[in-house]
Amino acid sequence: MMDISRKISYTAEFITGNDNIDDLRYAISPKKISSYPFKKYIQVFATKEGFVPGLSIADLLFNTGPDAAGIFRKKGLP
Repeated sequence: MMDISRKISYTAEFITGNDNIDDLRYAISPKKISSYPFKKYIQVFATKEGFVPGLSIADLLFNTGPDAAGIFRKKGLP
C-alpha cells in the first residue's frame, strides 16, 4: 500500500549500531515515550485527545489514506 521496497536480509548475530547507517531499531518503544520527531498528521480523536505520536503504520494509513506514503517520505524515510 505504501509502495516501499526494502531489501531484507538476515544475520546470524545481533549487530549493534553502525555510524554509516541510521539505526532506528530503538527509536520507537511501547514501554517509553519516544524522542523520535514524529510528523503530525490528522488523527480521528485528535480534537479530543490531541495528537498521539508513535502509533503504528496502520494508524497513518487509516487516517491519511493515499497521502500516507507522502507523509512517510517527507520524514526522510524510504
